[in-house]
Amino acid sequence: MKNKSIILSLLMASFFTFSCSSSTDEPEASNQPANAFIGDWKISKYVFINNLNGQQIGSANPDCSGKNLYQLRENNWLNIRMYKNVNGGACLDTPTNDNGVWSYNSSTKMIGFYGDIEYKVKSITNSELQIESFDEGYVDYFDKDYNNDGVTDKVVTILVKQ
Repeated sequence: MKNKSIILSLLMASFFTFSCSSSTDEPEASNQPANAFIGDWKISKYVFINNLNGQQIGSANPDCSGKNLYQLRENNWLNIRMYKNVNGGACLDTPTNDNGVWSYNSSTKMIGFYGDIEYKVKSITNSELQIESFDEGYVDYFDKDYNNDGVTDKVVTILVKQ
C-alpha cells in the first residue's frame, strides 16, 4: 500500500512538473507560418493597455463587432463581413462584405489587409489571435485615454478562430 502511495505521489509530481507551461511555451508571432492565420476569426474581447507602462488597465466585450467575420484564406484571399450598431442597439448586417488580400510579415510581425492597412500581431495560437490597435471603424474603443494619465492608451483586439 505504501508503494502505491509513493508511485502515485511521483506520478502526480511529474504531471504537475510537465503540465505547467509558461508564456515562453507559446509560439511567438514571428515564429508562426502564415498558414497559422488561415481560418474564420471573430472578435472576442478588447483589452486596454497603459501606453506608458504596458500594464492592462481594462477590457470590454464586443457589441456588434463581435459578429464581424474575418475570413483569411490560402493564396492571401480575404473576406470581411461587417456588422454595426444602429438606433435602438440592434446589430445590422451591413452590405459591407469586402473581398481583398491579406499578408503577414514575420520579420516585423505585421499583418496587412487590403495592401495598405497594417497591424502589429502580439501573438497567435491555433485558436487565438491578438492584434494591437485593430480598429475596424465601427467601434468606439480606440484613441482614448482610459486611465486619465494624459496619454492615449493601446487597444489589443483578441480574435478567436471559429
